[in-house]
Amino acid sequence: MNGATKEYTFNDIPTALAELIIEVQRLKEAVKSRDAVLDEIKTALVSDRLNGKQAAKFLGIHVSTLIRKVDEGIIPAHDDGSGARYYLRKELEGYLLDNKIDKRVENR
Repeated sequence: MNGATKEYTFNDIPTALAELIIEVQRLKEAVKSRDAVLDEIKTALVSDRLNGKQAAKFLGIHVSTLIRKVDEGIIPAHDDGSGARYYLRKELEGYLLDNKIDKRVENR
């Protein structure tokens, strides 16, 4: 439907009902599509940005250890503009990989 109001007679009710059902289905698909995009965006944001508690859990360390390592410049952190820190999963994965390499070298 193009948004214009259309006059129907009693005999047009089946046609009008069919048009209405088609329009409702179209709108449902549009909402599903929009919701799918929003879910993808939320997933990307949630999986890429971690708060301190999530980052510490991801690294398997205590939050106070995370803060100390950030303050020492060992682990990168970012400011969200409100003063709260956040951590990028890719950077934390890099930290873990670097530590595994360092441990292997030390064990030789």
